[in-house]
Amino acid sequence: MTRSKLIFISIFSCFGMLSATPYPNCTLDGEVGCITNSTFKAVDTSSLDPATIATGKTIGGVAGSATVETNPDCTAGNQSDCITTSTYRSADTSAFQASDILSGKTIVGVSGTAIGPPDCSSISVGGTWLSVPGDADYGTNDFCVMKYEAKNNSGVPNSVAAGTPWVSISQLDAITECASLGAGFHLITNDEWMTIATNAAAQGANWDGGIVGTNEMARGHSDGDPASHCEADANDANAYVDGTCTGSSSGTFNQRRTLYLSNGEVIWDLAGNQWEWTNYYNATDKPNNGASWTEYTSVTGTSSMPLTDLIPQVAIDNSWNTNQGLGSYAPLNGGALVRGADYPNGALVGVFAAHIGLQATSEPTAVSFRCALSR
Repeated sequence: MTRSKLIFISIFSCFGMLSATPYPNCTLDGEVGCITNSTFKAVDTSSLDPATIATGKTIGGVAGSATVETNPDCTAGNQSDCITTSTYRSADTSAFQASDILSGKTIVGVSGTAIGPPDCSSISVGGTWLSVPGDADYGTNDFCVMKYEAKNNSGVPNSVAAGTPWVSISQLDAITECASLGAGFHLITNDEWMTIATNAAAQGANWDGGIVGTNEMARGHSDGDPASHCEADANDANAYVDGTCTGSSSGTFNQRRTLYLSNGEVIWDLAGNQWEWTNYYNATDKPNNGASWTEYTSVTGTSSMPLTDLIPQVAIDNSWNTNQGLGSYAPLNGGALVRGADYPNGALVGVFAAHIGLQATSEPTAVSFRCALSR
């Protein structure tokens, strides 16, 4: 055999080997001895860590060892070992203070210590009470107050519509009577009075025409007609008096005896009908000491009793006085503070009317009271 034939045979043999059956396509992840394809691609196993692959899964021949979370979605607040949802979300507990959460309530593990307002609707003594939103300007939290001026129910203060107000009682005795209702009950404070009156002054429903600051506020039974203190009415709509104590659903606006609060509550006779005791006493450092009836636009506050203790800042800023139905101010020479004014006092009457000319032991026939409850 010649040399050229030997070379041909060798080349033929090599091509014969190249034409052998090819490797099949890969059909499993991590399979060897197969051709990679668009589904099962070549893998650089040096970059795979079993800890990053779920247990039971194999990638590029590397078996996973990572634990897979199987917790269910959260279905309640403060639940643990669950996955947060749009309803039950994770929270930064550093933003929650126990003092901001009501006692008995827990938010994301923070138990509340704050004392909430009393439930005014469930008070079982003293008749009908209503809730009043607190006011930071006067340092008050939500509290309860008698809806009506107190009536004498066998020596016990009672907030009911029927009957004329309890009078001929001193400030000191009114303090005692309110306290007799139980823990937390007390004669209304000046701060609580200002909280109620300021809230009422901010409601258009209490102004003639429905716009705060326009015309005047309702000031209750204050024109001396009829010439007597009147009973209230169990129907809040029958709040107008004109010549008779029988309530009517319409009449002269400034003689309406009811005021509306921001929470929808309705209070009777905060202005007019009777003066009312507060528990405040100041015989020396009071505004305009010794003066007689004075418009609030002419009153200057003192260190112990700034003007905002008598009228709100909005009234000061807008120079409101008796023209707006605020009432007037009489410091005179006493020290016990009464507010709201009496039925024959006319334009002097208003929710901010104030008289500091009585003694704590005085028992005038023109002064009643109402109790409050706070925590």
